[in-house]
Amino acid sequence: MNSKTSTISTETVTNSAKDLQSLEDRANHFALETMETLAEIIPSGNLGFEVLAAVSSGNPQVVVRQAEPEGLVLTVEDQELLRLIVDYKCSWNSASEYLAVVKSTFEVRFRGVTEPLYRYDYLRESGTAIPAAHINVHANRDEIVMAMVGAGNKGRGKSRIKQLDLSGGRIPRLSQIHFPVGGHRFRPCLEDVLEMVILEFGIDVKDGTYRTAIADGRERFRRVQLQAAVGDDPELAAEKLRELGFSVDGVARRASARLDRTRAY
Repeated sequence: MNSKTSTISTETVTNSAKDLQSLEDRANHFALETMETLAEIIPSGNLGFEVLAAVSSGNPQVVVRQAEPEGLVLTVEDQELLRLIVDYKCSWNSASEYLAVVKSTFEVRFRGVTEPLYRYDYLRESGTAIPAAHINVHANRDEIVMAMVGAGNKGRGKSRIKQLDLSGGRIPRLSQIHFPVGGHRFRPCLEDVLEMVILEFGIDVKDGTYRTAIADGRERFRRVQLQAAVGDDPELAAEKLRELGFSVDGVARRASARLDRTRAY
């Protein structure tokens, strides 16, 4: 009995190691894709990412995070204005076929300040009290005003400078409020965050390539999310395809909708 138990344990460890290696390979591809996208958008700085293996409750996981701990420097007219922190924790999806994001954070900081202005978070297992995908706004008005003024004459910065009233008081912090933004399938992606800081704060970009890089990256993300959404409710997807004139054959067994994903906060 002891020998048999030992053999099963060895096989389990071996399979776990293989699963982790395969997961790391997928994560490295994801990290490389992210770096290539950033290289087409951001003109300078350390764009590197690293992949670190982790284990949670016996399940293989990997962390994909920026090589520069302080984040990516975002400049306006070559002067630092903001920092962008990007961090993912990934595992296999429920069918152990695809890389799935367990947790992600996109955090935007004002220069020299460790607390973020705001951050986009996604938690695959968020519970019922916190939206799976949400925004936390940490900044008070003074910090946001400084960031807006720092945008200079780019984008909306020019019109804002004329409209700002710098003599007002402070507003309460919003950092403990979670603003829902699309749930598991329709949450913002990194490209959305990047385009927002480009439009709102006028950060420096590679003019010849950034628009296409953002659009391509956003399309990749949304295609993956669309595939996942179809898997959440395949019968509804089949019904819609038939409405559009496609021929969709029946399946051997009726696929159940994943109400935990389609109804989650």
